[in-house]
Amino acid sequence: MSGAAERGRGIWRSLHGDQRLAAGAALALFVSMLLPWYQLTAAPARGALADRTINAFQVFDFTEAAVLLVAAAVLALIVGRAEGGTFSLPGRDGTFVFAGGVWVCLLIFLRQLDKPDGPEGTVVGVAWGIFVAFIAGIALAAAGWRMRVHDESSPPPPLLRDDPRDHKDAAAEPPARRPRPRTSAPVDVDDTAPTLFDDLPVPEPEDPPTRPLRPGEIPPAR
Repeated sequence: MSGAAERGRGIWRSLHGDQRLAAGAALALFVSMLLPWYQLTAAPARGALADRTINAFQVFDFTEAAVLLVAAAVLALIVGRAEGGTFSLPGRDGTFVFAGGVWVCLLIFLRQLDKPDGPEGTVVGVAWGIFVAFIAGIALAAAGWRMRVHDESSPPPPLLRDDPRDHKDAAAEPPARRPRPRTSAPVDVDDTAPTLFDDLPVPEPEDPPTRPLRPGEIPPAR
């Protein structure tokens, strides 16, 4: 437990103000799902009204699952960034958090118009917990908007950074030249200069072999 608490304090200290606001809004959104979201009103046989409240997890449907997913995704994003994560998201972190907050507000607004079905003979109304979730969604969208402004004024993560100086240096450097093969310089040869082979005797050409003459054949002249 002490190690987890120390890790949590370290993560919180490494966040800037907008990230802390987003993390707090996501935590508040998760806690609001444990609060009374709906109120069930029934008319018993004795004529007295029996009221009962239920939270979001007791009628877990698409809307509640989507709200829980947004809260978990934002918390995972903030914790990952605090621990040095360099993963990329479409539109940067601020756009992701802002879209999640707007999506939560839209879902909760539609949920107030289309309430879940309760037990037979009961009327389903909204309780104060769902308004807490709506306010947490607004805070999450505001945090995402502020993070967008912070993202635009800060450089991108190291894995996504495109430094123009790299292109400038690459354009300034001339292309590497291939070394030319070394060739020996032409040498003027004097054909009239004496050589070692001038004193050697030159063999005389041999006579071609003779064949025997046929009867009546005249020998060739030499």
